[in-house]
Amino acid sequence: VSGAYYVNNGHEEGENISASIHFHGSGGVKSFEPQDGQILLFPAPLEHHVDAYLGSNRRVVISFNLR
Repeated sequence: VSGAYYVNNGHEEGENISASIHFHGSGGVKSFEPQDGQILLFPAPLEHHVDAYLGSNRRVVISFNLR
């Protein structure tokens, strides 16, 4: 299992949220905008990518793999 915990997405209120994470599976692509306090868990082999971060503050994300 892999995961990402969004401590702080780094965006000011009213700013467009960037750095969405996209998961590629047999049903197509599913995307999520990062939200403060959000945790995403997904199968480790699942192909995924994250868009560039364009926010004005420091972004804090803890990414991990569990065995």
